[in-house]
Amino acid sequence: MKSFLKYTLLAGIPPAALLASPAFAQAAADEATRPQGDEIVVTANKSNEKLQDIPKSVQVVTSAALQKQNITAIGDLQKLAPSISGEGQTLAMRGVGTGASTLNAPNKVGLVVDDVPQPSSTVMSNTLLDVAQIEVLPGPQGTLSGRNASGGLVNIVTRGPTAEWKGMVNALYTSDEQKQLTAWVSGPVNDRVQVSMSQYFNGFRGLYKNVTLDKWSSEYTYGSRNKVKVLVSDSLTAELTAFYQYTHKNGSLLVKPFAYVPDGFVWPTDIKLRPFSEAQPGVTPSKSNRNFASPYNGEEKYTDWGGIGRLTLATPGGVTISSITSYLNERSRADTVFGLGLITTADLSNTRPEFDGFQHTVTGTDYWTQEIRLNSPGTGPLNYVVGGFYSNENTTNNFTRYLFTAVTEAAYKTKSLAGYAHADYAVTDAFKILGGIRWERDKISADFYTPILPAVQHLLSNGVVQDMPALQTGARGAAQATASFVNYDLGVQYKVAPDVMLYGTYSKAKQGPIYDSSDTTGLLTNTLAPLPQESVKSWEAGMKSQFFNRNLTLNLSVFNSNYQNYQVQTSIVDPVTQSVSRRLASVGKVRTRGVELNAVGRVSSRLTANLNLAYTEAKILDFPNPSCYINAPRSQSADTPGAVCFPIAPGSRTFVQNNLAGQLLNNAPRLKATFSFEYTLPLNDNGLEAYFSPLIKHASSQRTSLLGEPTSYFGKTNYVDVNAGIRNEHFTAEFFVRNLFKENKQTFVPQQSFSPNGALQQALQRINDRYVGGRLSYKF
Repeated sequence: MKSFLKYTLLAGIPPAALLASPAFAQAAADEATRPQGDEIVVTANKSNEKLQDIPKSVQVVTSAALQKQNITAIGDLQKLAPSISGEGQTLAMRGVGTGASTLNAPNKVGLVVDDVPQPSSTVMSNTLLDVAQIEVLPGPQGTLSGRNASGGLVNIVTRGPTAEWKGMVNALYTSDEQKQLTAWVSGPVNDRVQVSMSQYFNGFRGLYKNVTLDKWSSEYTYGSRNKVKVLVSDSLTAELTAFYQYTHKNGSLLVKPFAYVPDGFVWPTDIKLRPFSEAQPGVTPSKSNRNFASPYNGEEKYTDWGGIGRLTLATPGGVTISSITSYLNERSRADTVFGLGLITTADLSNTRPEFDGFQHTVTGTDYWTQEIRLNSPGTGPLNYVVGGFYSNENTTNNFTRYLFTAVTEAAYKTKSLAGYAHADYAVTDAFKILGGIRWERDKISADFYTPILPAVQHLLSNGVVQDMPALQTGARGAAQATASFVNYDLGVQYKVAPDVMLYGTYSKAKQGPIYDSSDTTGLLTNTLAPLPQESVKSWEAGMKSQFFNRNLTLNLSVFNSNYQNYQVQTSIVDPVTQSVSRRLASVGKVRTRGVELNAVGRVSSRLTANLNLAYTEAKILDFPNPSCYINAPRSQSADTPGAVCFPIAPGSRTFVQNNLAGQLLNNAPRLKATFSFEYTLPLNDNGLEAYFSPLIKHASSQRTSLLGEPTSYFGKTNYVDVNAGIRNEHFTAEFFVRNLFKENKQTFVPQQSFSPNGALQQALQRINDRYVGGRLSYKF
C-alpha cells in the first residue's frame, strides 16, 4: 500500500484530496454540474435503474474510459475494475473463477451482451471494440443471470440506434505496433426507422518472435455490428441486430519462450541429444527473452456471426413486454506449434510419424436463446420484473496431437430452461424491501469418440526403424444428466438522507451441472457423472452516497461469500508417464470476503478524481488431496520431514500434497486499487482545452497457480499510465504512455513432461512493457 501511495503522490495529487479538499465546498457553491454517477443508468438487472439506487456493488465503465485506457478485451477491464482478474474462461471476480479450459464448463463470471447471456469460451464475447458501456457486478448474480454468474457478472451494452444523427471515428497507433480503427454512426432514416452501423479493426504485432521465420506472434480482429430499430406503432418497437467478427492469430505456441534452462539441457526424445543452442539457435534464455525458434508458424482463426431480434410492447396499463431472440455461431481452428525448436519428427524417438510439429484443434459453437420478460410500469411502490429464459448451446471439438498422442472427437450440449422474478417494494419513502427467485432446469450431454490409430513404423534420421504400436480403441462413449435448482436473494435498503442509502442483501445460488470432459475414461466407459454442484451463500452490506451537491460520490461495500464444491481447473501428473493433463474438479470449500470502495469527485471545475479499491481475502477452507504441482519434489511418505508430494496411500502411484486449507486462491491479490485524475486547462473561448490524466494501478503480491508452484509467485506491482491531449466538442488528439516506470513483475511457467526439471518458460504480458502511442478521434 505504501508503494501505491508513493506512485499516487508522484502522479501529482494525494488520494485524501477526494475526501478532504476544501475545494469541494467551493465547488458546491460555484458548480451546478453533477458528476456522472448521478446520471448513469444501469441495465444489468433487466430494467433501467440509476447507479446510485441499486443496492449492490456496481462499477460502470464508459466507452470514453475504454478508449482512454485502450481496453479492447474483457481481461483489460482489470485496469479500471479492481474486482476483476483474468480473461475469457479464466475471468474471475473477488478472486472467484473457474479457469477452465473445458469447453462445456461455463465460467463463474457471467458475460451478457445486449441482454443476451454469452458462452464464456467464445472470442466475440470477450471483445470490447464496439461498446457504449460496461457494468461490472461482483458477487453472486444467480437470481436474474442464472447458471454461470455465481462469481459475478459483466454486462456489456453496445452502441445502438438514436433519434438524432451521431457518429464517431477513432484511430490509434502505438510504438509496439498496435493499430486500431473504429467507426460508428447512428440516426433516423425516417420518423419510424433508426439505424446504427459500427465497424472496427484492431491489430497488434505480438509479444513473441519466431527468429527462424523472422515473424512476430501477431494478431488482428475486424468486425461489424449493425442495428435497425423500427417504431412499428406508438406501443410496439422492433429491433434487429446483425454482427460479424473475424480474428486471426499468428505464432500460436504450446511451449513458450524460455527464461531459463539448466546446464546439460536436451530434449528427452531427441536422438541427436542436441544442446539448447542447437535446438533453438538464435535464442538466449533470460528474463527478457521473448524469442523462440521453429520452422513452423502456428495459427488460430475464429469466425463469429449471428444476430439478436427484440420486440418491445408497451401495454395500456404501463407494463412492458419484451421478447429477445438471439443466435451466435463461432467456428475456430487452432494449429498450435509444439515449440521443440528445429528438432524434426525424424529426430524424435518413440513418436508417431504422423506428428507434424503441431497440435490441431477444430471447434464449433451454435448458441440459441429466447427470453420473454415483463417489466412493471415503475410508477408505484411496487416494481418488478418477471420472465422466462431458454438457451441451447451445442459445441463440437476435434482434437489431434501425435506427440503424447491423443486424437478425439467430442460434442457437448447444454439446454437451460428458467423462470425468474424479482421485485422491490417501497414500504415508506425511505425504506424498501426486495427479493427475487429463479428456478432453472439444465440438461447437459457429452459424446466422445477415439478413433483407432493402427500400428505404424517410424523411420528415424539415423536409419533405425521403430515399431509404434496401435493406439486407442475406436471406442465411443456418451453421458447425459439433468439437474434442477433454485436461486434466490433478499434485501433491504434505507435512505438516511436524500443522497445517502444503506443496504444489505443475502443470496443463495447454485451453478448448473458440469462434466469434467477431460475424464476420457469415464466418457468411454459411459460412467461419467457431473461434478458435485457448486453452491454459494453470500451477504453484502454497503452504502451508496453523494455529498457536496453531488460533487463527491462515495460507494462502499463489505461482503462475505462461502462456496461449497468449488469447481476449478487443476493439473494432474500421470504417475507413470509424467505427462500432464488439465482436469476440472470440485475441490472443497472456498471463502471470499472483503471491502470495496469507489470514490468519484469533482475537486474543482478543472479537476476530477477517481479511486477504486478492493481488499479481498479469497481463501481455500478445504482442498483435500490436491494434485502435486509439476516437477514437485517427491517423497515416499507423508511422514517424511518437509514432504511436499507423497503417495495418497502406502504403495499408491498417485501422489498428492497436503490439504491446501488456508492458502489464498490463485490470481487473487489481497489488495487491488486504481487511482486516476484528470486536470483540464482551457485554451480558448471556443471550448478547446488541454488535459492531463494519469492512472495508477496497484496489486499486492499473488500467485498464478492454485497448486503452489514456487515460480508462480510474484510481488506487488505498481503500474503508471499517463494520457495527455487536446480536445473540443468534436475532436480529440491524445498522446499516452503505458507503464511509465517500466514495472515488470514476471511470472514463469514450469516446463512440462517433454523437458528436464528446472526449465522455465516465459509468461509474457503486455502490461509489463512500456510503450507509447497516439489517438485521434472525431465525433458529431
